[in-house]
Amino acid sequence: MPNTTNKDYTKYSQRQLFNLMNKKEQEIEKLKRDRAYLEKKWLKS
Repeated sequence: MPNTTNKDYTKYSQRQLFNLMNKKEQEIEKLKRDRAYLEKKWLKS
C-alpha cells in the first residue's frame, strides 16, 4: 500500500518550492523562539 502522506512536489515550480521552504523555515524559527520563551518562563516560576 503506498504511503499517501508523502507529497508530490514535482508539480511545483522552483519559485513555489522556494516560497514553501521559506515559509517552513520561518515557522521553525517561530517555534524555536516560542520554545525558548516558554523554557525561560518555566524556569522562573
